[in-house]
Amino acid sequence: MRRYSQSFYLRWMLMMMLAAILWQFWMADFWRVQEVVYQGQYQHTRVFIEEHLKKEQVLGQHLVMLSPMKIKESLLKNPLLQDIRVERRLFPAALIIKVREREPAFEIELKPSKVGEKSELVLVDLEGHRLNYSQPVIFKQALRFRITPALLKTSLSEKHLLILHQLKSQSQTLTFPEGVFDISQPENIVLYTSVSPAPVWLGQTLDMSRKLELLPSVIDVAKKKRASISYLDLRFWRHPVIRVKSLS
Repeated sequence: MRRYSQSFYLRWMLMMMLAAILWQFWMADFWRVQEVVYQGQYQHTRVFIEEHLKKEQVLGQHLVMLSPMKIKESLLKNPLLQDIRVERRLFPAALIIKVREREPAFEIELKPSKVGEKSELVLVDLEGHRLNYSQPVIFKQALRFRITPALLKTSLSEKHLLILHQLKSQSQTLTFPEGVFDISQPENIVLYTSVSPAPVWLGQTLDMSRKLELLPSVIDVAKKKRASISYLDLRFWRHPVIRVKSLS
Protein backbone atom coordinates (compact mmCIF):
# COMPACT_ATOMS: atom_id res chain seq x y z
CA MET A 1 0.00 0.00 0.00
CA ARG A 2 1.39 3.37 -1.01
CA ARG A 3 2.24 5.74 1.78
CA TYR A 4 2.02 9.53 1.47
CA SER A 5 4.37 11.85 3.22
CA GLN A 6 3.28 14.23 5.94
CA SER A 7 3.86 17.22 3.64
CA PHE A 8 1.39 15.77 1.13
CA TYR A 9 -1.35 15.63 3.74
CA LEU A 10 -0.54 19.14 4.87
CA ARG A 11 -0.80 20.45 1.30
CA TRP A 12 -4.08 18.61 0.85
CA MET A 13 -5.47 20.06 4.07
CA LEU A 14 -4.37 23.56 3.04
CA MET A 15 -6.10 23.17 -0.31
CA MET A 16 -9.32 22.05 1.38
CA MET A 17 -9.14 24.94 3.82
CA LEU A 18 -8.51 27.41 0.99
CA ALA A 19 -11.45 25.99 -1.00
CA ALA A 20 -13.69 26.31 2.07
CA ILE A 21 -12.58 29.90 2.61
CA LEU A 22 -13.20 30.77 -1.04
CA TRP A 23 -16.63 29.15 -0.90
CA GLN A 24 -17.55 31.10 2.21
CA PHE A 25 -16.30 34.28 0.54
CA TRP A 26 -18.32 33.55 -2.61
CA MET A 27 -21.48 32.84 -0.63
CA ALA A 28 -21.09 35.82 1.71
CA ASP A 29 -24.12 38.07 2.14
CA PHE A 30 -22.33 41.17 0.83
CA TRP A 31 -22.61 39.67 -2.69
CA ARG A 32 -26.42 39.69 -2.45
CA VAL A 33 -28.20 42.62 -4.07
CA GLN A 34 -29.55 44.83 -1.31
CA GLU A 35 -31.02 47.72 -3.27
CA VAL A 36 -31.80 49.11 -6.73
CA VAL A 37 -30.62 52.66 -7.42
CA TYR A 38 -32.42 54.67 -10.11
CA GLN A 39 -30.72 57.49 -12.01
CA GLY A 40 -31.77 59.69 -14.93
CA GLN A 41 -35.30 60.12 -16.34
CA TYR A 42 -37.86 57.63 -15.07
CA GLN A 43 -40.99 59.69 -14.50
CA HIS A 44 -43.24 57.47 -16.63
CA THR A 45 -41.39 54.13 -16.46
CA ARG A 46 -40.40 53.78 -12.79
CA VAL A 47 -43.37 51.55 -11.95
CA PHE A 48 -42.75 49.34 -15.00
CA ILE A 49 -39.07 48.89 -14.11
CA GLU A 50 -39.82 48.17 -10.46
CA GLU A 51 -42.46 45.56 -11.33
CA HIS A 52 -40.12 43.86 -13.81
CA LEU A 53 -37.25 43.66 -11.32
CA LYS A 54 -39.62 42.39 -8.65
CA LYS A 55 -40.86 39.70 -11.03
CA GLU A 56 -37.26 38.67 -11.75
CA GLN A 57 -36.56 38.67 -7.99
CA VAL A 58 -33.42 40.76 -8.39
CA LEU A 59 -33.17 41.69 -4.71
CA GLY A 60 -31.26 38.99 -2.85
CA GLN A 61 -29.67 37.49 -5.94
CA HIS A 62 -25.91 37.08 -6.25
CA LEU A 63 -24.53 40.24 -7.83
CA VAL A 64 -22.12 38.42 -10.15
CA MET A 65 -24.80 36.04 -11.38
CA LEU A 66 -27.00 38.86 -12.67
CA SER A 67 -26.72 39.72 -16.38
CA PRO A 68 -26.98 43.50 -16.99
CA MET A 69 -27.41 42.89 -20.74
CA LYS A 70 -30.41 40.58 -20.27
CA ILE A 71 -32.03 43.02 -17.86
CA LYS A 72 -31.48 45.85 -20.34
CA GLU A 73 -32.97 43.88 -23.25
CA SER A 74 -36.06 43.03 -21.22
CA LEU A 75 -36.63 46.60 -20.04
CA LEU A 76 -36.18 48.13 -23.51
CA LYS A 77 -39.31 46.31 -24.64
CA ASN A 78 -41.17 49.24 -23.11
CA PRO A 79 -41.57 51.75 -26.00
CA LEU A 80 -41.31 54.69 -23.59
CA LEU A 81 -37.68 53.81 -22.88
CA GLN A 82 -35.13 55.19 -25.32
CA ASP A 83 -32.04 53.85 -23.60
CA ILE A 84 -31.13 52.17 -20.33
CA ARG A 85 -27.87 51.18 -18.67
CA VAL A 86 -27.62 48.52 -15.99
CA GLU A 87 -24.55 48.51 -13.77
CA ARG A 88 -23.48 46.49 -10.73
CA ARG A 89 -22.00 48.00 -7.58
CA LEU A 90 -20.36 46.31 -4.59
CA PHE A 91 -20.23 47.56 -0.98
CA PRO A 92 -23.11 47.69 -0.59
CA ALA A 93 -24.26 45.35 -3.35
CA ALA A 94 -26.67 47.20 -5.60
CA LEU A 95 -28.03 47.33 -9.12
CA ILE A 96 -27.81 50.78 -10.72
CA ILE A 97 -30.41 51.54 -13.37
CA LYS A 98 -29.65 54.59 -15.53
CA VAL A 99 -32.81 55.49 -17.44
CA ARG A 100 -33.45 57.73 -20.42
CA GLU A 101 -37.08 57.99 -21.50
CA ARG A 102 -38.34 59.12 -24.86
CA GLU A 103 -39.50 62.72 -24.76
CA PRO A 104 -42.53 64.08 -26.66
CA ALA A 105 -41.63 66.29 -29.60
CA PHE A 106 -44.94 66.51 -31.49
CA GLU A 107 -48.62 66.26 -30.67
CA ILE A 108 -50.76 64.81 -33.45
CA GLU A 109 -54.52 64.56 -33.77
CA LEU A 110 -55.85 61.26 -35.09
CA LYS A 111 -58.64 61.90 -37.58
CA PRO A 112 -61.98 60.40 -36.45
CA SER A 113 -63.14 57.51 -38.62
CA LYS A 114 -66.79 58.53 -38.25
CA VAL A 115 -68.59 61.86 -38.35
CA GLY A 116 -69.22 63.20 -34.87
CA GLU A 117 -66.63 60.92 -33.32
CA LYS A 118 -64.20 62.58 -30.91
CA SER A 119 -60.61 62.86 -32.16
CA GLU A 120 -57.68 61.50 -30.17
CA LEU A 121 -54.47 63.38 -29.43
CA VAL A 122 -51.23 61.38 -29.30
CA LEU A 123 -47.61 62.30 -28.66
CA VAL A 124 -44.58 61.17 -30.65
CA ASP A 125 -40.87 61.68 -30.02
CA LEU A 126 -38.20 63.07 -32.35
CA GLU A 127 -37.81 59.65 -33.98
CA GLY A 128 -41.54 59.32 -34.65
CA HIS A 129 -42.33 56.71 -32.01
CA ARG A 130 -45.82 56.89 -30.56
CA LEU A 131 -45.76 57.50 -26.81
CA ASN A 132 -48.65 55.89 -24.97
CA TYR A 133 -48.66 57.39 -21.49
CA SER A 134 -50.83 56.01 -18.71
CA GLN A 135 -51.30 59.51 -17.29
CA PRO A 136 -52.07 62.79 -19.14
CA VAL A 137 -48.98 64.72 -20.21
CA ILE A 138 -49.05 68.48 -20.73
CA PHE A 139 -47.41 69.42 -24.02
CA LYS A 140 -47.42 72.65 -25.98
CA GLN A 141 -46.37 73.31 -29.58
CA ALA A 142 -46.73 76.12 -32.08
CA LEU A 143 -48.41 74.09 -34.85
CA ARG A 144 -51.22 71.54 -34.81
CA PHE A 145 -51.04 68.37 -36.87
CA ARG A 146 -53.51 65.72 -37.97
CA ILE A 147 -53.09 62.29 -39.53
CA THR A 148 -55.06 59.18 -40.44
CA PRO A 149 -54.94 56.73 -37.47
CA ALA A 150 -53.69 53.84 -39.61
CA LEU A 151 -50.53 55.81 -40.36
CA LEU A 152 -49.59 56.11 -36.69
CA LYS A 153 -50.13 52.78 -34.99
CA THR A 154 -46.67 52.51 -33.40
CA SER A 155 -44.49 54.98 -35.30
CA LEU A 156 -44.50 57.44 -38.20
CA SER A 157 -42.96 56.74 -41.57
CA GLU A 158 -39.79 58.60 -42.51
CA LYS A 159 -41.74 60.80 -44.94
CA HIS A 160 -44.30 61.88 -42.35
CA LEU A 161 -41.62 62.46 -39.73
CA LEU A 162 -39.63 64.60 -42.15
CA ILE A 163 -42.69 66.80 -42.76
CA LEU A 164 -43.10 67.39 -39.03
CA HIS A 165 -39.49 68.42 -38.63
CA GLN A 166 -39.62 70.68 -41.69
CA LEU A 167 -42.82 72.44 -40.61
CA LYS A 168 -41.49 72.85 -37.06
CA SER A 169 -38.29 74.38 -38.40
CA GLN A 170 -40.19 76.69 -40.77
CA SER A 171 -42.45 77.87 -37.94
CA GLN A 172 -39.38 79.49 -36.35
CA THR A 173 -39.14 82.01 -39.18
CA LEU A 174 -42.54 81.94 -40.92
CA THR A 175 -45.96 83.00 -39.66
CA PHE A 176 -48.46 80.20 -40.13
CA PRO A 177 -52.21 80.85 -39.86
CA GLU A 178 -54.01 79.19 -36.97
CA GLY A 179 -55.34 75.82 -37.99
CA VAL A 180 -54.55 72.15 -38.39
CA PHE A 181 -52.09 70.67 -40.88
CA ASP A 182 -53.21 67.31 -42.21
CA ILE A 183 -50.03 65.39 -43.12
CA SER A 184 -51.71 62.10 -44.06
CA GLN A 185 -50.53 62.49 -47.67
CA PRO A 186 -46.84 63.51 -47.64
CA GLU A 187 -47.06 64.89 -51.17
CA ASN A 188 -49.95 67.19 -50.25
CA ILE A 189 -50.19 68.86 -46.85
CA VAL A 190 -53.72 70.18 -46.28
CA LEU A 191 -54.35 73.17 -44.03
CA TYR A 192 -57.71 73.50 -42.27
CA THR A 193 -58.10 77.03 -40.94
CA SER A 194 -61.05 79.16 -39.89
CA VAL A 195 -59.83 82.10 -42.00
CA SER A 196 -60.36 80.11 -45.19
CA PRO A 197 -63.76 79.09 -46.60
CA ALA A 198 -62.29 75.74 -47.68
CA PRO A 199 -59.30 73.47 -47.02
CA VAL A 200 -55.99 74.72 -48.43
CA TRP A 201 -53.84 72.32 -50.43
CA LEU A 202 -50.22 73.27 -49.77
CA GLY A 203 -48.48 70.37 -51.47
CA GLN A 204 -45.01 69.72 -50.07
CA THR A 205 -43.02 71.98 -47.74
CA LEU A 206 -40.99 73.39 -50.64
CA ASP A 207 -41.53 77.15 -51.24
CA MET A 208 -43.73 77.34 -48.13
CA SER A 209 -42.87 81.01 -47.57
CA ARG A 210 -44.23 81.96 -51.01
CA LYS A 211 -47.37 79.93 -50.48
CA LEU A 212 -48.05 81.62 -47.15
CA GLU A 213 -47.48 85.06 -48.68
CA LEU A 214 -49.99 84.26 -51.40
CA LEU A 215 -52.59 82.63 -49.12
CA PRO A 216 -54.37 85.80 -47.80
CA SER A 217 -55.06 87.17 -51.29
CA VAL A 218 -56.32 83.79 -52.53
CA ILE A 219 -58.61 83.54 -49.49
CA ASP A 220 -59.98 87.04 -50.18
CA VAL A 221 -60.82 86.08 -53.77
CA ALA A 222 -62.41 82.82 -52.61
CA LYS A 223 -64.65 84.61 -50.11
CA LYS A 224 -66.02 86.85 -52.86
CA LYS A 225 -67.15 83.91 -54.93
CA ARG A 226 -70.80 82.99 -54.61
CA ALA A 227 -70.29 79.36 -55.53
CA SER A 228 -69.48 76.70 -52.92
CA ILE A 229 -65.74 76.09 -52.83
CA SER A 230 -64.19 72.63 -52.56
CA TYR A 231 -60.58 73.62 -51.81
CA LEU A 232 -57.85 76.19 -52.47
CA ASP A 233 -54.93 74.73 -54.37
CA LEU A 234 -51.53 76.30 -53.72
CA ARG A 235 -49.43 73.28 -54.56
CA PHE A 236 -48.09 75.20 -57.56
CA TRP A 237 -47.94 78.66 -56.02
CA ARG A 238 -47.33 80.41 -59.35
CA HIS A 239 -50.71 79.15 -60.55
CA PRO A 240 -53.13 79.07 -57.57
CA VAL A 241 -56.50 77.43 -58.14
CA ILE A 242 -59.84 77.94 -56.39
CA ARG A 243 -61.72 74.71 -56.98
CA VAL A 244 -65.50 75.18 -57.01
CA LYS A 245 -67.73 72.28 -56.03
CA SER A 246 -69.52 70.57 -58.86
CA LEU A 247 -73.29 71.11 -59.06
CA SER A 248 -73.96 67.54 -60.19
